[in-house]
Amino acid sequence: MGLLRPGNAGSNTAADHTGATRLALAQLPKRLRRGRQTLIRTDSGGGTHEFVA
Repeated sequence: MGLLRPGNAGSNTAADHTGATRLALAQLPKRLRRGRQTLIRTDSGGGTHEFVA
């Protein structure tokens, strides 16, 4: 998956990870979204309080 961003966007920010995660989870079938835990793996940019919250 690729997302186009402005040329002045920061790299590997928590906002990037949050947006990409929301888009990815939205693609799951509804039967897999409710009441289940999903493992999400990220690089070091995902290891922030903002993303984890």
